Parts: sequence; structure tokens; C-alpha cells
Amino acid sequence: MTRSSELERHLADQAGSEAHFEGFFWHRLRSDYALDVIGRLAPSSPVIVDVGAGAGIFGSHFARRFPGGTYGFIEPIPALAQRLRQRYSPGADWSERSLRDADGLVLLDVLEHQEDDAAFLADLREKMRLGAFLLVTCPALSWLWSDWDEKMGHYRRYSAGGLAAVATKAGFKVTESRYLFPALVLPGIFRKYRGRGPAEFPQFSTAANSILYRLGKFGLAGGKWIPFGSSVAIVCKSR
Repeated sequence: MTRSSELERHLADQAGSEAHFEGFFWHRLRSDYALDVIGRLAPSSPVIVDVGAGAGIFGSHFARRFPGGTYGFIEPIPALAQRLRQRYSPGADWSERSLRDADGLVLLDVLEHQEDDAAFLADLREKMRLGAFLLVTCPALSWLWSDWDEKMGHYRRYSAGGLAAVATKAGFKVTESRYLFPALVLPGIFRKYRGRGPAEFPQFSTAANSILYRLGKFGLAGGKWIPFGSSVAIVCKSR
């Protein structure tokens, strides 16, 4: 997995402010979608591996939704991996364990950092057990490309069809494809044209963050029919 220095700083900041980012509306909504997928496709006590876990924010959301489940992570940045081992236990580090033991993998905003995205997915598919699922989220819409993407070390943004095509090329069967965060396309346009700035999440008051989360829940409920969004997600099966 490739990482930019700006991305490492960005993730380290999140790891140092875990409570804040666990409650940040964007992280909560992304996790809500992923957890709903897991609830549909996995056993009641699922074994899930978070590939490229970063600050491990999804792990906290997962533990609250599935207290009997098993959360594993793979994180290539040594300092972050050490934090995650301390936070979740050394046994949660899946870097030396078989992915065939997992019911599913989540790849949350990781694939855009891979120069050869199809090869990266194909390598995961070869390590997964037959029938296990993979959930992928990525930044969407190439015309939203901005200074943020460059600082984060992105190689690309995806359309729903383009992301599905990469997964199919890697040998997966795509079962679901949709956009996320349609309401954030307009702020994405603003970010694109505002010029160079810090690669940070915006700061909101507790009340504003709560309102944005509630509005985002409506977007999750009806968004699968909306043909745009600032993020895109696919669900696929190993075959």
C-alpha cells in the first residue's frame, strides 16, 4: 500500500483524536453503510478484516454494532499499526494471519492510493476464501479532483462503473454498486476551486455535526438511486 507523508500526518491526527473522529458525521455515515452491508452478508458474529485501517475508526463502530464479532486490521504504517495493536489487542493484527478466516474484508478509502488497483484487488482475492465478500469505498467523480487528492496521495477518483470494472478485472463478482454522500458534491466543487489549502477535515460544532449526520442518513436510505456522490462504493464476492 502506498502512502503520502501528508496522508500519514492526516491519519496520525485522527488516531490522536479518536473520540472526535469517531463521532464525525462523515466517518459515522461511511461506517453505517459498511455495517449495514456486513449485517446483510455476514453471520451474526462476523469476522471482518479492515484492510488499510489507518486510525482504526471503523473498528470502534464495528465493535458497537457487533459486540460478538471479531475485528481484525491490516495497517502498513508501523506507528499506526502499533497504536491499533494497543487499542484492539495484538491478536487483532491480521498482517500475518490468513484472510481465508474472514467472512469479509472492508477497504475503506484505500484503493485510490494503489498505483495498480486491479493487481491490488486480485492479490486480495487470491487470499480470500471462496464466497467471502469485499466492500470497497473510494472518492468519486474524476471532475472533483483537487489539491486534496494530490496531498492524500491519490492516483484517481472513480465512477461507479469504473470501480466495478476494476473489481471485475481482478476476478470479483460485483453484487452492489452505488454512490455515497450526494450532498457533499457541492462542497467538493468548492474545495476543487478554492485553491491550495490544508488537507484536513472541516471543523463543525456538535450541533452542526449532528444535523449533517441526520441529513446524511436520509441520503444513505435513498441514495442508491442517485447517480452521483462524493464517494462510491461496491460490494463484491470472491469467485
